[in-house]
Amino acid sequence: MFKVLFLMATAVLAMGSASAMTAPPESPAVVPKKFVTLDTKSYTLESPDGWVVTEETPFGQREIHPKEDASGAKIGAMSAMTGPGLGKQDWEQLYRTSLYYISRSFPPAKYDAKPFTLLKTRKGYEACTWTMEEKGTKRVAARYVILKSTSGNILALSVKVPASAEKKVLDAQFQHLVDTAVVK
Repeated sequence: MFKVLFLMATAVLAMGSASAMTAPPESPAVVPKKFVTLDTKSYTLESPDGWVVTEETPFGQREIHPKEDASGAKIGAMSAMTGPGLGKQDWEQLYRTSLYYISRSFPPAKYDAKPFTLLKTRKGYEACTWTMEEKGTKRVAARYVILKSTSGNILALSVKVPASAEKKVLDAQFQHLVDTAVVK
């Protein structure tokens, strides 16, 4: 069974340069002072301290978001795909399969899927990243990253990008999640 949905955001990954990340702006309500390790049987990563991490669904999805999420800006659905050989698919196949599921939240009539870019994460994983843009406005509505391990497992991360000042903060927090991710 293909278990791909995602945790969310990063302009830096969409541009293919993890090293160009700047420090997040200070905003005590959103920017955490520290991160905590989320260690599952399929992956490990660091999420902002004090944020809510939901239980894993039967499909391998978890959501991570601020406790007080009044703005609707969530670092959202995260999952790991751990079936034998599933991560051995080529990038085009992973991208197309992902778009099939993503189109439920971002219908093609309203959003354009941008071509994916390949890169390496700070931990050395091969990765694929792309964005979904609102048609007409070109506003980035979501960012996606898939990390692939040599064992054939993947970790798919995504962020829904709010049209607000929180965008830069979420970009930085998502970048941290991607930078610390380990696929088991």
